[in-house]
Amino acid sequence: MNFRENIIYVAVFTFIITFLFIFILTVVYLNARDRIKRNNDIFEIKAVLNSMNIKYSDYDEAYKIYNKNIIKKTIDNNVIYTADINNQKSYAILFTGKGLWGTITGVLGINSDYTKILGIDFISQNETPGLGGRISEKWFKDQFVNEKLANFKIKFNYPGGKGDYDKNNNQVDAISGATITSKSLDRILNEYLNNLKKIINKN
Repeated sequence: MNFRENIIYVAVFTFIITFLFIFILTVVYLNARDRIKRNNDIFEIKAVLNSMNIKYSDYDEAYKIYNKNIIKKTIDNNVIYTADINNQKSYAILFTGKGLWGTITGVLGINSDYTKILGIDFISQNETPGLGGRISEKWFKDQFVNEKLANFKIKFNYPGGKGDYDKNNNQVDAISGATITSKSLDRILNEYLNNLKKIINKN
């Protein structure tokens, strides 16, 4: 086999292998597309209900509660959720922003008179496990439940601690050893709280 034939052989072989891999990946994606969408919907639905402190026992119940009680709208490029359960109205906003390693996405809920945070939950984050990744841990999220707002802002305590559970001081503990993630989340949440304030005042 001469050099030219060898090059042609390698090129044809590479093309066939590449085509097969692309074909297989396409088939796998098309078969899993609905499941991927459903999983993404599950994360969003649970995060919204958790952020509004709405209880549910499993996904089926969460799905029913969400579809019956939650209204989702996009206003000024912000995704806003409104709930009205037992004449108790609440709001939530989908937030997203840059963390240390990637994008942090979640939902933050507030009560109807805008005086306290109802809760927070995360849809996705890529922060360092054991450090910034601890934002998804229950102890950290529990700090936000029914936390009083002052001037529509939340304050982070640095360098962090084991959790600030005083619900009237408008403060939560940052994560010790994860200053960049904590400051990123601090900035993101206060930015979106400001966005929510503007939307509520406008509408």
